[in-house]
Amino acid sequence: MVFKALYLRPPGISTEFSHSKCYLRKTKNCSTEISGQHYISDSVLKQFDGLWVEGFPWNSERTQYRPRVLKAKILCTRHNNALSPLDSCACLAFQAFREATAYAALKSLRRSTKYFLIDGYGLELWAMKTLHGLVNAKILRDNSGPVFDAYAMELSAALEAFSTGRVTEPLGMHIAPDIGGSVENSLGFAPLLHQGRQQLHGLALCVHGLRINFLFDASGLPIGTLSSNALYRPSVIDVSGKHRTSRVIVVWDMLTTQLRRIEAKLGR
Repeated sequence: MVFKALYLRPPGISTEFSHSKCYLRKTKNCSTEISGQHYISDSVLKQFDGLWVEGFPWNSERTQYRPRVLKAKILCTRHNNALSPLDSCACLAFQAFREATAYAALKSLRRSTKYFLIDGYGLELWAMKTLHGLVNAKILRDNSGPVFDAYAMELSAALEAFSTGRVTEPLGMHIAPDIGGSVENSLGFAPLLHQGRQQLHGLALCVHGLRINFLFDASGLPIGTLSSNALYRPSVIDVSGKHRTSRVIVVWDMLTTQLRRIEAKLGR
């Protein structure tokens, strides 16, 4: 199965207008109205008991956020509407992760494997949208203050990805090597930073015990080893419990020839 590529450009001819508060204003295709909606949609937030952000990946104190706080005037209504299909991709992916974890954790003696499907490219694009939302709303921080004020963030990758419906290699999803551990029904974020160069490389996500790094700027990183890494864009994520396994199939396009399998073991 291949998910249809997402068409994320605003419909119709270009408006040739740039709204000063829209972070996609460089496209010169804005509306005159600014959106004040959640940059992480209600449909995503309602799946979780809480949302938290850490300053530096998994090493600092968590800050909890309520859904009503996650609103900011950072996208015009035209771009906000164009990117809204990404919320459905994220909802389906998080639902799959939640159900896969719950099935693997069952205490019954049933041992059959249960299968789930998620759209890999759609989840990457949602993470890119979320990263820009968290940064421009000044929610994402390092240990000293907002990332927005201190770190450079390249916009060209987002402009290309939103235009083509694809994040290009070696950017995108990299499963962190320490997946598994305790499972919480919460959604967590942290910036992927190079503090020496003051560079923001992407977003770290923790969901249902899985830790996923989304790389969106590879400048200064070893490009040749990123896409060949066994943790890059896995095709299969096996969530293994004591008695059974849930298999999450991550769908990429037909050009993906190498099968990459990751095992996430639940705490016993």
